Amino acid sequence: MTSVSIRGLCASYGPVEVLVDLSMDVPSGSLTAVLGASGSGKTTLLRTLAGFLRPTAGEVTFGDTEVVGPHTWVPPEKRRVGIVPQEGALFPHLSVAGNIGYGLFRKDNATERVKEMLDLVGLQGIENARPMELSGGQQQRVALARALAPAPEVVLLDEPFTALDAGLRSRLRDDVREVLRQVGTTAILVTHDQKEALSTADQVAVLRDGRLVQMATPQELYAHPADLEVARFVGSVVELPVLATDAERGVRTAIGWVPVSDLPLRSLDSSDVAVLRPEQLIVTDADGTESGDSALVVHRSFHGHDCVITLELPDGFQLPVRVMGAHVPEMNAKVGIRIEGEALRYY
Repeated sequence: MTSVSIRGLCASYGPVEVLVDLSMDVPSGSLTAVLGASGSGKTTLLRTLAGFLRPTAGEVTFGDTEVVGPHTWVPPEKRRVGIVPQEGALFPHLSVAGNIGYGLFRKDNATERVKEMLDLVGLQGIENARPMELSGGQQQRVALARALAPAPEVVLLDEPFTALDAGLRSRLRDDVREVLRQVGTTAILVTHDQKEALSTADQVAVLRDGRLVQMATPQELYAHPADLEVARFVGSVVELPVLATDAERGVRTAIGWVPVSDLPLRSLDSSDVAVLRPEQLIVTDADGTESGDSALVVHRSFHGHDCVITLELPDGFQLPVRVMGAHVPEMNAKVGIRIEGEALRYY
């Protein structure tokens, strides 16, 4: 297994700077998700690690081997990197076995290795099928098997589940995660899908404008985002303007006093907001919110496993609340609100 170390990486397309002094560490045998909006530098980072793009500055090390440095440039074919592209990119004229064994044609044990990969990704018995005869999920499994067949030190996955429907995407990423665990390969997954990153990765690196904003476990990232923009990007948020602060009670908002996690509090600023996740707001009987007022249900959005309702306070302020399907209040019902846990305060 091989760790990946990136230090001060910069990359440009002509005069356009895409990666800016980016540094991060990917532990050996782990799966790291690189998360960011379109244009944040995710794909450029992947292309640089693969050796398809030469950076303008910085260092990249795979284990003890420097592949990018001031005086070092290891070409792609010598980096021991496997790549799983967005839509498989299989060779249509080759069979499943031919695609998986494409990079093994010089090896004596190629046939055995192909069979091993077919077993690993659960595609036994279809080695003679052509890509056009496969489902989207099967094609991605073949692409993964092809990437793993040469036993690479690092596997790079470039949004490999984007073209699949939601149900298949969820099942396949769980299967891919299990396969990567079995082989112990260090993997980097590029995605713009927050749920995919949080549910799949050991750690998540958030990029914005070519810079690393935060790198943390999924749990830490969701619970303690580095800034308000990260909080918005990795899940739904309830943003409450801060009206007053108190060392013991926290911050006062439209729904009353809210405890915060960053005590002692600094002085109040007009741009301060307290951030909660929708699941931290608990709907109660219509005996009022913590501020003493009832809230009115003005919208409901059913998602099967839960429902997001919009509550309107007497002053017109609206906020989303996530409730389980069996406990959804009716439209125009008056309810109370209880806060669970602490809010995050951003300045």
